[in-house]
Amino acid sequence: MSKFFVKIAAGCLLAAATGSALAQQKTVQFGCDAGGNDTCHFSIRDSSGGTRNFTMRARERDSISGVFPGRDLYMVSINQSPPNDPNNCGATYWCKSEMVKTGYNN
Repeated sequence: MSKFFVKIAAGCLLAAATGSALAQQKTVQFGCDAGGNDTCHFSIRDSSGGTRNFTMRARERDSISGVFPGRDLYMVSINQSPPNDPNNCGATYWCKSEMVKTGYNN
């Protein structure tokens, strides 16, 4: 009988841990504050090592889901892709590198 309760307790702990991790994922606003016919190139580096790339036209905004504000990093550059290494952001052309915020990311 005690093995039964141990399995139940383990299952509850696993569910709580999974729920806690998912509860931290957010949908946040990203936007391209460039002007004219420029395009912003974004690259989100998530805390698990994955990369998500997307583009937005000037003055466009969109909601991006499945990010971890305060843990995931994003880079943005105008009219070209950000570098593969965030440490090189801004080294040879304009690029911004920041942690994802719960508010507006640009």
